[in-house]
Formats: sequence, C-alpha cells, structure tokens
Amino acid sequence: MKTREIQQSFTKIQNRILCHFISLDSSSKKKTKKWRHNSGGGGLSCEISGNKHIEKAAVNFSSIIGDKLPNSALEKTGIKGLKKFKATGVSVIIHPFNPKVPCAHMNIRFFEANLNEKDIWWFGGGFDL
Repeated sequence: MKTREIQQSFTKIQNRILCHFISLDSSSKKKTKKWRHNSGGGGLSCEISGNKHIEKAAVNFSSIIGDKLPNSALEKTGIKGLKKFKATGVSVIIHPFNPKVPCAHMNIRFFEANLNEKDIWWFGGGFDL
C-alpha cells in the first residue's frame, strides 16, 4: 500500500462528502483554501455554511511529509525510533442548525514510514458526536 493510492482515494472521499453535504442544504455556500505544510505537502480545506440544515461544516484533506510524528500518532502502535513519514487524511466536522441533531467529527488517517529499512504503514482516525 502506498500513500499516493490512498491520497487519490481520500480526495475522492472528500469530494463525495462535500457533494452530499451540499445536497442536504441547497442554501449551502462552499469556500475552499489550498495550503502548504512547512515540511512538505499540503492540503485543501473546504468550509460549508448554509441557513437551512447545516450551520457550518468542514471537509478537509491533507497530505504531508515530515521528520517527526506527534506522539499521539504513535502511542498505540508501539513504534519507536521513527524518523521520516508521510501522512494523508480526511477530516469532517459538521454543526447542524437543529439542536436535536448532534455535532459530529470524523477523521481517517493513513501513515507510511520506513523503520530500520523496512516500509511500514497503518491507518488511524476516529469518530465522535
């Protein structure tokens, strides 16, 4: 499994979620912003705001490279001594107008690295209301 293939899949996922959110609220307006990460790579942040069902939502894509992963990305893997990495992911946040519908946050991440001359990879992420 390679980061490039996962990036393509995650980009499609971002677009599908955006299309579904916009179809839920015809009053939706979408703002996008491309950004660059200081150590390499970047992403596309997409914000949706409406006035019918969705107060505010975001569907963000990122694909970065770096030298040091945050401890939170490694704590359950047991991996030590990791140097360079690639990470890609999609993050979704939605705040509906209806107070009886919960706010939600979801993200999925894919990490790829080389450890002791061996390629390793894993998925991470989560969901909460």
